Amino acid sequence: MSRKLIYMMIIIISLASVLAIRPALAQPPWPGPGQSEMGGPGGHARNLESLRLLKLLEALDLTEEQSDRFIVAFSEFRKAWREVNEQIQMEVLVLSELMEQEKPDVEKVQKKVVDIELLRNKREATRNNFYEKAKGILTPLQIGKMVVFEESFEKKLLESVRGFRKHHAPFPDSADEL
Repeated sequence: MSRKLIYMMIIIISLASVLAIRPALAQPPWPGPGQSEMGGPGGHARNLESLRLLKLLEALDLTEEQSDRFIVAFSEFRKAWREVNEQIQMEVLVLSELMEQEKPDVEKVQKKVVDIELLRNKREATRNNFYEKAKGILTPLQIGKMVVFEESFEKKLLESVRGFRKHHAPFPDSADEL
C-alpha cells in the first residue's frame, strides 16, 4: 500500500470517527445489555477498530507485502479478542446476578469464577497466537513499535475524548455556573 493511500484512509477514518464520537459522548461510559465494550451496538466499535488498525499501520511503516499479511492476521486477532471479551462480559453479568441473590449458591459462584478465568486464559492465548504470527511478518523493531502502540493507543484515545469533552462542554445555563 502506498503511503498516500494509507494517509488518505487515515484521514477518512479519523473524520468518520470524530463524527461518530459526538453521539457516543452522550452515552454512559459502561456497556449496557446488548452493547459492545465500545458503548454501541456496533457502528462506533467498527470505527474505532478501523482507527486502531490505521494508526497501527502508520506506526509500523510496513512494506506492501507485510501490510497485506499483517492486516489479515490483525483482523483475525481482533475479531477473536472481541468474541472472547463478549463471553467474559456475559459470564461476569451472570456472576453479578448470582452475587446479588440473598444467599448465593457457593458452587455456582465458584464455577462462574473458574469459567471466567478460563476465558481470560483463552483471551491471553489469542494474544500470544497473534504475536507468534506477527513475528513471522514484522521485524523485531516493528514488533517493538507494535507493543508500544498497544500500550498507548487507548490511553491517548481517552485523553483525546476528555480534551474534546472539555473544549465542547455545553454553555452554562446561568451565571452561577460560571
